[in-house]
Amino acid sequence: MKTRKTVRKRPRRPASMLGISRIDQPEKHTHGWFVRLTRQGRRHTAFFADRKHGGKARALVEAEKGFAALFRKFGRPAAK
Repeated sequence: MKTRKTVRKRPRRPASMLGISRIDQPEKHTHGWFVRLTRQGRRHTAFFADRKHGGKARALVEAEKGFAALFRKFGRPAAK
């Protein structure tokens, strides 16, 4: 009987976090949230620094607002 290799899946991200990634680069003093949205082959990005927005939690709130603004501006992806 063959044994089956189990593959550990990453937990699914909440919908509010889609398109938002955490950037922590201590050697470059870069800490914040990176927002990206790709539409029609063009990538639209924004960075929300912890220091500028008053901490990690507030920067995340602003990143979520920023993603929502990009989504409103560029809309849903076209159906294939």
